[in-house]
Amino acid sequence: MNFLKTARSEYYAINSANDDVDNNITNQTMIKQNPFDLYITNNNKLENHSWSMKLFLSKILQKNQRSNYSNKDFDGFISKLDLDNLEKLLQPARIIEAASITSMICYSNRTINLDVLADTLTVLTSNIEILKYLYTLDIPFSAISGKLGHIEFSAKDCLEKLFKILEIKRESQKNVKDFVSYFKTLEQKF
Repeated sequence: MNFLKTARSEYYAINSANDDVDNNITNQTMIKQNPFDLYITNNNKLENHSWSMKLFLSKILQKNQRSNYSNKDFDGFISKLDLDNLEKLLQPARIIEAASITSMICYSNRTINLDVLADTLTVLTSNIEILKYLYTLDIPFSAISGKLGHIEFSAKDCLEKLFKILEIKRESQKNVKDFVSYFKTLEQKF
């Protein structure tokens, strides 16, 4: 009987030590939650919009590691966006990717300015037709954004000028081959 008591007390001692180790690991591990995910959970401004769009915005803001945003900051950001057109860029085909946006506007210190992001997304949503046209020609947005890496505050102006040029060329070119050829030439100049 003493053997069972000894074995049982050793068993409890080992499990207690394991619990202490688990608690220490849990306490030492800091899980950083994306503030935008908390905003989505606790706010209904995006309630009527698809999870695809919420996930897209969350992925972009997940790259932010330095700035802390408040609900007021996110409210202002969301109010600047054309959410219906943004959804059109994400469904049924995903014409733009979160990584394409972050590669352009994420600063070297891994921060994302919400005003720059809103301006960039506004330019994209206002040029939805040319983006769809490029997509139908198998020219992904990443072909543009990849060349415009880390332009940060200049993203809005660069994209506006580029889309204006592409729209003019699309209207002036007689056929699709000429437009694609022009785009490839323009792409090399980026």
